[in-house]
Amino acid sequence: YMIARIAVFQDNNILNHNKNIALKSKDGRFWKDYKGNTWIDPTKKESWDYILSIAQKAIDYGFDEVNFDYIRFPSDGKLSDIDLNLQFAKEDYIKNFSRYAFSKLKNYNPKIYISMDIFGYSFLSEDGLGIGQKVADLIDNFDYVYPMLYPSHYSKGNFGYDNPANYPYEVVSLTLKKGIDILKKNSKEDQINKINPWLQAFDIGANYSKEMVNAQIQAVYDVLGDDSGWLLWSPSNNYDKAFGF
Repeated sequence: YMIARIAVFQDNNILNHNKNIALKSKDGRFWKDYKGNTWIDPTKKESWDYILSIAQKAIDYGFDEVNFDYIRFPSDGKLSDIDLNLQFAKEDYIKNFSRYAFSKLKNYNPKIYISMDIFGYSFLSEDGLGIGQKVADLIDNFDYVYPMLYPSHYSKGNFGYDNPANYPYEVVSLTLKKGIDILKKNSKEDQINKINPWLQAFDIGANYSKEMVNAQIQAVYDVLGDDSGWLLWSPSNNYDKAFGF
């Protein structure tokens, strides 16, 4: 089962393909975040169609699932310097793109599965996080939603822990429960089975052992059920610790 992960609105190659849809600064230069990454303008339908052309190629190559990452507005960099012509709230643009993408790709190939990666904090807040990600608005438009629940990425004090990375079971469990509460509040109980969390399999915040990885997996089963899914992430692509090799 092969998943094609596509970085959606963060795209370091966009200047080589279509400069018209790249985010610009108010002084006319192409905008970049603190890491030097360029971004696609999420407000333009031309941007949406460009992204879908890439997704359709992935489908043509035989992938079983298209996974959209960075399906959001930028979260770091000099955000006030971005030249955005917002006619609607950021959440509306991300929701409308998601609806558009789901419809177009399902018409292109009804057998394809479509998923999105979403910040773990979107399961703790309903305000869109300033990037347009509201899980209750988006979950209808995907077959699967993958919240990134890496304990290392939680701030000091989350859930009362000085270092949340040391509490993998608790962080995953409490985040999922809060996210489920948000979905239920918005009458999305029937969508909860779409949740398949990304889990931490790397050493940031703490040295992660096989037991710590398994603690996260157990939290998923305890909250979502024994038949639920999950994914492991290691930025170095090294999963030795996760599997005890």
